[in-house]
Amino acid sequence: MGWPRRRTRLGLPWLTDCEGLGPELMRWYNPIVHAGGIAALAAVLPEKGTAPHWAALLPLALVPALVRVQHAEHERLRRQAIMRPGWWNRRLQPESR
Repeated sequence: MGWPRRRTRLGLPWLTDCEGLGPELMRWYNPIVHAGGIAALAAVLPEKGTAPHWAALLPLALVPALVRVQHAEHERLRRQAIMRPGWWNRRLQPESR
């Protein structure tokens, strides 16, 4: 929810960029994200329904807060990458101009 995206022909969200990965890596990252979603759905569907239905929707209420935390953490890591360039993955390094 917190990164630029578009929809596929099937209506699935497709990230165009995420945490500095860039468009060239998104073609590999998106299927991994979708596979995780399918696995989670497959795990929930056979459940017998003993938990209240609202409990399944509760995590969705946390999405806005989690998006903010995710962006703040990414920015923190980018700042650390500038201060300690030899330690961090090049993906977090500022682009050389």
